[in-house]
Formats: sequence, C-alpha cells, structure tokens
Amino acid sequence: MQVIQTISAIFGFLIPTLFTASRLSWSPIKLTGFKGAIAGKDLILTIFIIAAGLALSGALGYFTYKLPFPVDWRIAFDRMERNYAETAAGIISLDSVPELFISIIVLALVPAICEEAFFREGCRIIYTVIREGYG
Repeated sequence: MQVIQTISAIFGFLIPTLFTASRLSWSPIKLTGFKGAIAGKDLILTIFIIAAGLALSGALGYFTYKLPFPVDWRIAFDRMERNYAETAAGIISLDSVPELFISIIVLALVPAICEEAFFREGCRIIYTVIREGYG
C-alpha cells in the first residue's frame, strides 16, 4: 500500500509538472521552484510553522469535542475515527526505528514534495502561460 501511494504521487503530481515545465523551459527543475539547499532561516521557519500547525490542530481537536453535537452524531463520528485509526495502523508497520523512518518518507515526505511541486509551481506555470498567451 505504501509503494502504491508513493508511485501514484509521483506519477500523478510530479511527472506531469516536470513534463510541462520541460516543454516550457530549458531548465524545468529551476522553473518548478526546486532551488537546491535549504537556508538555515528557512529551516527554522519551517520548524516553527510545523509546531504552530500541531498546536492549532490540537486546539481545534479539543474544541471539536466540546461542540454540542447530537448523541447519534457523536457515536457516528467516534466510529469513523476508530475506523480511520485502524486503517492507518494497518498501513504503517512500526516494528523498528528504520521502518518508522521509511513509513514517514513514503507516506508523508514523497507525497508532500510531489503535491507541493504540482500545486505551488505546476499550476502557477500553467496559469501564467495561459494568461500571458491568451491575453
């Protein structure tokens, strides 16, 4: 399942973006926004954004439990959350630390990079070319 998700992210997001960029420029990697090494301040900002996102996610989760939903809705939500947790646990095998890192790379890092390339740069490139080409 992990391999299928990684392959679908690469073929669904990254390859079409790079193909389109290669048709528009002699340097498609540069056109799509991949510029090389990350600067130290960018890394610190990224860590700060991740920490803020985790805090916000936890706060929203807490407030969600405080909302006055009807009892049957709450039972249905709990059942869906339990099913999701079981499915996620089935996808991820965490028998050792290397398997944890492989799972993080395969389930989080590769799809995130591919989707970021597509939505941030790929869509921008296509929009800019269409806008400038057609008026």
